[in-house]
Amino acid sequence: MRARIMSGYWCFKAPYGYRYERKSGHGNLLVRDEPLATIIQDALEGYACGRFASQVEVKRFFEDQPSFPKCLPNGEIRQQRVTDILTRATYAGYIEVPEWDITLRKGQHEGLVSFASWKKVQDKLNGKAKAPFRKDIAEDFPLRGFIACGDCGKPMTSCWSKGSTRSYPYYLCDTKGCDSYRKSIRRADVEEGFELLLRNMTPSRNLLSVARKMFADL
Repeated sequence: MRARIMSGYWCFKAPYGYRYERKSGHGNLLVRDEPLATIIQDALEGYACGRFASQVEVKRFFEDQPSFPKCLPNGEIRQQRVTDILTRATYAGYIEVPEWDITLRKGQHEGLVSFASWKKVQDKLNGKAKAPFRKDIAEDFPLRGFIACGDCGKPMTSCWSKGSTRSYPYYLCDTKGCDSYRKSIRRADVEEGFELLLRNMTPSRNLLSVARKMFADL
């Protein structure tokens, strides 16, 4: 088993999102197991790009998927399962077994995400802790996780700042070392700018006319 693993083949129980299939020239090889493969792929890529700001948000994403196996009778999954998925190199197409002194190496199977995306996940996990999940955050700040800081390029976060009589919504960069670290931008300014960007991307009337004729011809 050790020799086979050193050659890039996983020999243990197939991780969530994979199943074994016999392939010519390989023997048993990990292949995608849908729909779990796509669910886990979305979670890893979402965490890497900032769509999910914390492991708790990834956990809630898994719990919202009917096809994802649950740990507890109330439909929840344990946090440890989330951590195991986020840290498993198998999902990047790599394998490692530290207890057998087998270091990280390219596997023979196809990864669910790129190694670059998986590395972003590891860097994020090893960085500072993120704020806990808030159920209302998506409604209050719809662009959270989708807009990046103009100085460092990292996804921006958001917050409510309490004033003397009311609270005010802001987007801000929370990356230490960035020139814009903790500098707040009014939510209205960000979202109005985004709306203006969308309006500028609206196709011209002539282009729409050509598109209609193309679809009619098809």
